[in-house]
Amino acid sequence: MYDTKSKTINKLFENVPSAVRYMDFNLGDELLAVACASGNAVLYDVINGHFCGNFVISETVEPTALRFHPNLRNILAAASEEGSVMLWDTTTANKTFFAQTHTSPISGIAFGKQDNDVLVSVGEDNKFCVHDLNARECVFRSSTQHPLSAVDVSLDGTTVAIGSQEGIIYLYDMRNFLQPIMVWKAHNSKINKLLFQYPVKEITGHTLDISASDMATKSLSDAQQIKLKLTDHDDKSTATDSSSKISISTKKSIDKGTESTENEFLKKLKLEIITNIRRDALHMNSHLKMHMHNLEGFIQTEFHKMDTQMDEKWELLNLASMNLAKDNDDRYYFQIDKLMESNEESLRLLQITGREWV
Repeated sequence: MYDTKSKTINKLFENVPSAVRYMDFNLGDELLAVACASGNAVLYDVINGHFCGNFVISETVEPTALRFHPNLRNILAAASEEGSVMLWDTTTANKTFFAQTHTSPISGIAFGKQDNDVLVSVGEDNKFCVHDLNARECVFRSSTQHPLSAVDVSLDGTTVAIGSQEGIIYLYDMRNFLQPIMVWKAHNSKINKLLFQYPVKEITGHTLDISASDMATKSLSDAQQIKLKLTDHDDKSTATDSSSKISISTKKSIDKGTESTENEFLKKLKLEIITNIRRDALHMNSHLKMHMHNLEGFIQTEFHKMDTQMDEKWELLNLASMNLAKDNDDRYYFQIDKLMESNEESLRLLQITGREWV
């Protein structure tokens, strides 16, 4: 573990069984889980750096994902190349959940919230699955057009973002996985990681409140200094009125600045949405043209095959007709030869009989 200020190693975690593949801290940063190439998940105490647990993800393949529960300190989830996902209670070291709902390696897992705690998994088999951790079963399963590579759930647990190896991002409402809220082509290559940002409104509001408070205090201080520079016969009420006017004007300027910032943000957001819609429309148009071209080629190929097959059948039929005619001719000439042989035999017998009678 590094100290970014001093740029030195702050803590060293030893006795890692093999190459490190994934890491994650639990809620409160008390524990560090490390997934190794050997198929184990090793647990360390962050405070003293001591080893405090070992969990077997797989004995034959490498792990593909590792994640602590965002709200529970002792729940650890992992996934493997076998397409299986599992959970442990790190306090008791018991495996509390196991499921093999994918036919290819799982590429990402994330915790969410419906009526109960759920775990969303995505895999290279184009599928994403939703597991109910209380019922201990897969409650929803769906497929996309491309292999999936990343997943994350928003902090309020209502939205799921899924990334694909083709650079496409799918947004789903946690309450309805039948249809995505939004789909767009974000990158031209594989999406390796997805993370939701902390709520912007809370941070912005907090910052604005502090700024407004600081500016109002500063204005009040300036008013007091002005008051001191006034003549001795200025009364206290006059100074108070002037400080109030300054505070009010400061507040109005803050409100105008905030409104202007929000309008600029909305304009940028609108422009970005329009740009994305146009880009997606062009992308869909090009895909549609490509599919129509492929369909036209497929139809032409099939008709050519049918034409070739019909020609071959006509040739076979003509050949069969010719053979039948030839067989009939041969049979006719054979019967004539037999008749002539029979007539010659009858004539010969008649001649012999006539000589005997004479």
